[in-house]
Parts: sequence; structure tokens; C-alpha cells
Amino acid sequence: MNGREHDGGVAGSGHVEPGCAEALAKLQDLIDGELPASSAPRIMAHLEACPPCGFEREAFERIKAAVASCGNYVDAESMQRLRTFASRVAEFVDDDPS
Repeated sequence: MNGREHDGGVAGSGHVEPGCAEALAKLQDLIDGELPASSAPRIMAHLEACPPCGFEREAFERIKAAVASCGNYVDAESMQRLRTFASRVAEFVDDDPS
């Protein structure tokens, strides 16, 4: 795995690569355009160099686009799936020792 120890994504992930926890913790701010300019280049560089983290970015961007395409209405089942996904991401970031 090119010296990286990723197990494939957030849920039950084996993120060991330095910078993964920071990149994933700041991912939503980056996607929303709320990440400080001083942090953005470092986070972007990590996402481009780290395929598993880049995949997480792509997943978040697709989720955001899908929700935006629904207009002002998102059904309860979809919202629950999004909450579950966000909870899994938060658990990973909180549990990461780096």
C-alpha cells in the first residue's frame, strides 16, 4: 500500500499516515469553503497525496451535491443515513491517536 496503512475509509479505518486525522477533521470546513487560507494548502496537499483521504473528500462532496440537489427538502431516511455517516466520521476522528 505504498507505505501507508489505510484499511479503506472512515468506518473501522486504520488511518496511520501522519496528517490523516487533521485532514479528515477539517474536511467539512474545506468543502464548505470555511477553512482558513493558512490551512487549506496543507490539507489539499494531503488529500491529493493520500488516496483514502481523497476518497473521503470525494464522498463528502458527492453527499453535499446530492443534498443540494434535493432543494429544501431531504426525506427522513436520507437524513438518518447522513447523521449515521457523520457520526462514524466523528468517532474515527475522536478515536485517532495522532
